[in-house]
Amino acid sequence: MYGNDVGSGFDDITFSITEIQLGVQAKRRLNSGATMFVRTGVEAQYYNGISAADSEMLGLFGFFATLGVQR
Repeated sequence: MYGNDVGSGFDDITFSITEIQLGVQAKRRLNSGATMFVRTGVEAQYYNGISAADSEMLGLFGFFATLGVQR
């Protein structure tokens, strides 16, 4: 990504984002013809060089769960 760091006055900074998601999904066909699904897993994000004044790094990690119906 790129842009301007408004707080520090630096122009044209760049930084990178790495994202990974691992999980499982189960689905079941309903009598109405729709499909119900459930998903669960983990997700991690890593931001590198998010400030022009230094080389800050930020990592995020979490779990997710999704339940839905698809027609």
